[in-house]
Amino acid sequence: MLNVREKLSLMQQLEARQIRDASDGFGGKVENFRKMFQSTAPVSVPSTKIKVDDIEPAYKILDHFHHGGKTERFVFGSLTTMVNEGSSLNEKQELFELHVSDYIALRRSSEDLEYLKALWDMVSSVIYSFDSWNVTLWDKIDVEFLMDETKKLAKETKGLHKGCRTYDLYKILEDQIKALTNP
Repeated sequence: MLNVREKLSLMQQLEARQIRDASDGFGGKVENFRKMFQSTAPVSVPSTKIKVDDIEPAYKILDHFHHGGKTERFVFGSLTTMVNEGSSLNEKQELFELHVSDYIALRRSSEDLEYLKALWDMVSSVIYSFDSWNVTLWDKIDVEFLMDETKKLAKETKGLHKGCRTYDLYKILEDQIKALTNP
């Protein structure tokens, strides 16, 4: 017959095993989330030119990755949900003095989401500015002002985090700005 201490030890071992199994399963889920993130995140646009119509759908995707629920398209829910689930598992791992898993793919997805948000904010600023300038009447155009504003936008774009430069979207934006400054 087992005494109380032995029963407690067996229960702890069983719980620790369940936490390890849950962590292993979650690790696979994280990898699948990362693949889905990489294939769904708005890192480019369908054409070689960014249009106003490209902005809203990109923000919807970014917003969903930030705090959306599970859907047919976003089967894992949001990045926030995944990070919270990982944190909960990490707390249990610490409590039972197990190896604390570092879900690197989640951290990379968080960084990508941050970079993409900053990049799309810049895209919005540039494209909406360009779009508003397109309706300016010929006799009201102040070329010097437009060139100065375009140079400011170019400088702000270059000031984005270097992680933003890995996306096709950055190159397309840069090319559109250059096309306006170097006709």
